[in-house]
Amino acid sequence: MKKKLSLILVAILIIAALSGCGASNDNANLSKISPTPMVDMQSYDSAQSEVFYEEEVKTIAPSSVLESSNAKLIFTAHMELETLNFDSAVASLQSLVESMDGYIQDTSLNGYGTYRYATYTVRIPSANFADFCNQAGEECNRLSFSSSSENISEAYYDLESRLKTQKTKLERLQDLLSKAENMEDIITLESAISETELAIESYSGSLRRYDALVDYSTVYISLSEIYKLSSVEPAVSGFGARLGVAISSGLANFTSGVQDFLLAIAYNWVIAMFFVIIAVAIVLLVVKSRHKKRAKISKSDEEA
Repeated sequence: MKKKLSLILVAILIIAALSGCGASNDNANLSKISPTPMVDMQSYDSAQSEVFYEEEVKTIAPSSVLESSNAKLIFTAHMELETLNFDSAVASLQSLVESMDGYIQDTSLNGYGTYRYATYTVRIPSANFADFCNQAGEECNRLSFSSSSENISEAYYDLESRLKTQKTKLERLQDLLSKAENMEDIITLESAISETELAIESYSGSLRRYDALVDYSTVYISLSEIYKLSSVEPAVSGFGARLGVAISSGLANFTSGVQDFLLAIAYNWVIAMFFVIIAVAIVLLVVKSRHKKRAKISKSDEEA
């Protein structure tokens, strides 16, 4: 019984080594083990091990990663927009997303005063990524835009190879389990099978997440409602022209600042009135206190 259990354990160790090491170590170990009625180790002959190892290496070869058709790229973009007509801009954005076969993953809408601010996380098929970025915000004023791409080919194909290795390992463990004859061997093999299934589930989940990011690009959009679109000053040369631009810009900024200040007071007039009342009360108390002090001083002078 102990001899059979030892053979089972050796077989499991060989399968584990096969999934993480080269085929040469497997062949050396397998040649030392003779087949038994309980576990047919002939299924792990050197020819099969070498073929399996060659397929694994081929899957993650650098040449396949560099092929443009096989490259796994994740595209991401950020854009900041502003508009005078918020409702129209939102409707146009939603219509564009639908026309590009995408969807809005997250939305956040906030208000400041009478103006609104929204952020969107949009998922667009990667084939339509460039067209969407070019057309998004055509009715708005685009303040900023940036995009990036990440090549995950190496990590993706490595995961794919690991998944294939674990599936092969699972098949061989299940074959061993079907030929096990005693309970101890069965328990040992079932434990190894459970661990392998967990690894397969983990690798499969990671590949699904990668596929989702590769197939659908992500675009982060912020949309602000304003009363006046931001303007970009034209490039000028010469001191006189630069001075004129500086004066006009300074006047515009001063006017805008005064307007913002008055609007802030209008929005918060109750709080402003509260502070005004407190300030008036403090002034009256100070004035009254000074009058009392002067009256005491005058009285003391008269008595003297």
